Amino acid sequence: MAMSPALQVVIAARVPNPPAGDSLNLQVTVRNIADHTITLLNWDSPLDPDAGMLGIFYITDKESGEITQGLTVNFARLLPPTADSLVEIADGGTVENSVQIQGLDLVSGRAYEVEAKGKWKGLWDLPLSDVTRDMLETMRGASTEEFMSNKIAVKVE
Repeated sequence: MAMSPALQVVIAARVPNPPAGDSLNLQVTVRNIADHTITLLNWDSPLDPDAGMLGIFYITDKESGEITQGLTVNFARLLPPTADSLVEIADGGTVENSVQIQGLDLVSGRAYEVEAKGKWKGLWDLPLSDVTRDMLETMRGASTEEFMSNKIAVKVE
């Protein structure tokens, strides 16, 4: 499994200095730097509607080195994936998602480093209209590649 060279994941804090006890709100942007359209399965990725609960965001206390992920859940997904689980990104295009990470015990006055890491569950080098039901049922033609975002700094007030 290789790192996806075609997709860049960039995160930014919506509030760079959140109050202690608040959730962490992030803006995620996925950019397609390939020269062709890519369709991806959003499950367990930064584009998943439930991304903030999937354990793909790592929050590291810069003083202690301790890592937290907030509240996490495991979803039982119905197969095959439905069309609303697919995201098409044109070459040079971007898709954004707002993510809220809850259940964090961040300490006031401390600095944290945040990044997203995981694996794309399905990538097709095709437009969405070319991904057939059979391809979804068998994941034929899909690759699975790792993703890793930039790291951002957050200081808790």
